[in-house]
Amino acid sequence: TILLAVYHLTHEVKQCFTADTLNEYLTDIWNIFDMTVLFMTSIGCVMIVIQNIFSLNDSSFMNHLVGKWLAFNGLFFWLRLIAYLRPFRQLGALIRIIVQMIADCLAFLLVFMLALAGFAHAYFLASEGSDNDQGVVATFLSMYTFILGNFETEGYDFSLWLLFVFASFLLMIIMLNMLIALMADTYVKIQEAAEENAYLEWAKMMNEIDHVMGEDEVKKVMPNFLFIAADKKAQEDWDESSEKESEKEMKAKEKAAKKAKKPKSADLHQKVNTLVTLVEKLSCEISELKESKVE
Repeated sequence: TILLAVYHLTHEVKQCFTADTLNEYLTDIWNIFDMTVLFMTSIGCVMIVIQNIFSLNDSSFMNHLVGKWLAFNGLFFWLRLIAYLRPFRQLGALIRIIVQMIADCLAFLLVFMLALAGFAHAYFLASEGSDNDQGVVATFLSMYTFILGNFETEGYDFSLWLLFVFASFLLMIIMLNMLIALMADTYVKIQEAAEENAYLEWAKMMNEIDHVMGEDEVKKVMPNFLFIAADKKAQEDWDESSEKESEKEMKAKEKAAKKAKKPKSADLHQKVNTLVTLVEKLSCEISELKESKVE
């Protein structure tokens, strides 16, 4: 496991250095997941090795620590597997929606957490010395479960009931509905450009493979093709305009051909008329000669 983690870590470091900028590497959420999983896996393996070397298997603290660490490591590992579903068209669009929702809600979540911390602080001070007196962390967690619908109002006095009303109105009614509206807006935007987002995910994965394999290796494996992504409507407009231009060119050529043919037909008609005139003159002369012979 350690060797496998070191192998993948080497690829991530290589990808980091081959990226155009460090910011480009760090702004990709899947790169962050990769580094997090590899780091946590390496640390977890080291903790297990230390536990076995120093015979700490009977230590409840060490067992508890290793168990908790591996629990979060497994969570990040399974979340990282989602990235391998991106090449599929429908799943790629769905994953894109989830990632974009998280990105769009970061600013809102900051405001929400500040409001939640403010109400938790107010609850902590208002409940001091009463039956609802809790620690700081416990009060904050109680406020978090409060917005999920876990109401424990037993023993509330007037000040706690007043905070309860304010918190339910601001946190539950306004902010949670605002969060739903933000997510719905993001969903509509992504679904309107579902095909483009699928191509975007493919391009990102191709770029990632390109960085990991290196330019020389890519040239050996990949064919020398160039893929161009363009806006569909713009492409249709361009095709329509090109068709109109080609039709205009064809009409212009036909007109030029007709103009070129007209002089030739006029010359031929003139020559025919001249030939008819000559024939008439000859016939007149022949008739005159016949008359002269008869006399």
